[in-house]
Amino acid sequence: MYNIFLDKNLFSYLIENLNDEEIKKAISKNNEENDNVHFEIDVDTKIDLLDYIEDLQLEIGFDNEDYLNEDGKKIQEIYDQVYKQTNK
Repeated sequence: MYNIFLDKNLFSYLIENLNDEEIKKAISKNNEENDNVHFEIDVDTKIDLLDYIEDLQLEIGFDNEDYLNEDGKKIQEIYDQVYKQTNK
């Protein structure tokens, strides 16, 4: 299991844009600590979540093929945090 900590705002953004019910169910069991949300995921959910985030960024994250928009920057931050915390 991986312990993931995300800023509350990033977590809220992720939940709002998450259409995969299995992933949503897995990360909905969370705890809020200060300005962060903590949840645990297994390796399969990690892979699914990172794949979903990549697809979401391609779908809504670019103004054109070279520049991230504000959504893209948030999505990239979520990806970076999950990736760093699951690849130690």
